[in-house]
Amino acid sequence: MVKSPYSIGSQHATWWHLLKLRATLLDALQNPEVNAVLVTHGTDSMEEVLFFLYLTIPPDLITKPVVFTGSMLPSDAPQSDAQTNLADAIACVIGALGNNLPGKPMHPEKTVHTVKCLPRALFGLAMNGHFTPAPWVEKHHATALGAFNGEHSVALTAPLQGHLTGLAASGNALQHLAGQWASANAFDMWTRSEQRAVALFQTGRIELLYCHVGANYQSLTQHLLQSTVVSSSSGTHQARVAISRQTVVVAAYGNGSLPNALVPELRALLQSGWRVVKHTRVPAAILATKTGELTELDAYKAADSWAVFEAAPPVSLPKLLVLEGLRAAFP
Repeated sequence: MVKSPYSIGSQHATWWHLLKLRATLLDALQNPEVNAVLVTHGTDSMEEVLFFLYLTIPPDLITKPVVFTGSMLPSDAPQSDAQTNLADAIACVIGALGNNLPGKPMHPEKTVHTVKCLPRALFGLAMNGHFTPAPWVEKHHATALGAFNGEHSVALTAPLQGHLTGLAASGNALQHLAGQWASANAFDMWTRSEQRAVALFQTGRIELLYCHVGANYQSLTQHLLQSTVVSSSSGTHQARVAISRQTVVVAAYGNGSLPNALVPELRALLQSGWRVVKHTRVPAAILATKTGELTELDAYKAADSWAVFEAAPPVSLPKLLVLEGLRAAFP
């Protein structure tokens, strides 16, 4: 069966689209007549989409292959990678199912790669002759055909079972992130309905502050402070949270270095009830968690537990923004 929860350029994706796709996947995963799920999706927001689904779909429901694919060039462009990537995705599905489908046998030798010994609970991206598990999908290049090939990607010509088992073990550090929303269907208990889910996401506000030479941090933070959603007259934590949960993600220098001029501005945001999360603007950097700025600001915690300064977990900046969106909607 073919379903199309939406048909847009993926750069236009919103929380509504992600929730719609998630609902469609859940229906397919729980449908006994569906043996596998193959999703074609735009590459602009592929990283965020797969990370969102990884965090919010209960792991015990991934009992059949869920393979995403896309293309860096349009299907009608010369030398497009669309057909070969689709063939890769089909090969992954066949490899995960072990070719034990009812009815007419499938023939993996007719695809680009013959993929064998894949775990049945396969969830990730097949592109450019590689497979990348969902939590590790990242776009490293704007135009290259191998834009998603990274250190956690495995060539489809390799024996994948052992590689994917190793990646699963190394991915345990991210499991606690998924557990907050995926375990025991907690996400569905919070959302209850698509309309309620969208409304919950709208209660959160995520802003990105990018460190760069010549930045006027006072002007940037003053703009945020002037637009801060204030609490109701009761002044309670519950009342303020009911209006908005506000977060600033700081893309800092190097391994998390903050300019001296920015530290007092972040303190002012904290005192106004903003949550501040420090990340890095360098894709491959390892974020330091014990810098002087972090120690100084971490000593401050408002009476409101939402207002806190902390270092980001080891995920990319796009993934962090998804994570903070979920945290704001479902604290």
